[in-house]
Amino acid sequence: MPTSIHSYNQNMGGIDRMDQMISYYTNLRKSPRWHMKVNFRIIEMIIHNSHILYATQASKKIPLREFREEIIRDLLKKENPPPVEIRKRPLVHYPIKFEKVGGSNYTQRKRCILCAKSNIRKDTSFYCGTCYNDPPLCKNDCFSKYHLENH
Repeated sequence: MPTSIHSYNQNMGGIDRMDQMISYYTNLRKSPRWHMKVNFRIIEMIIHNSHILYATQASKKIPLREFREEIIRDLLKKENPPPVEIRKRPLVHYPIKFEKVGGSNYTQRKRCILCAKSNIRKDTSFYCGTCYNDPPLCKNDCFSKYHLENH
């Protein structure tokens, strides 16, 4: 028998055992994002291999489930995290012109949300960068009217 086949047969049991151990506490869920499944599978393999290394070194052996729970507890510990700096949007509302498209002289235009509510099709190249969702608004009339109604 060739050495590669002999080596495969000798070590395949370890792979099957790892797959079996991982399947007991899997994180895999149905998801169209296949890369997430791959990432979770790699994390599960890392945890399993870490448990094996821990078991060879530690005097007290613990089951895989307790080992996983201990890892989770350690990751969730709060150790004085740095303060989160909250960026506040400026209170001044002013019209901003959309950027030019792809290096051309053409400026992007979108439908004004106030004109659209009145069933008027009017495109604008301005929006409010301070408001939530950056609403496109006609520079003069709709911009001031929108802010009087909403702020």
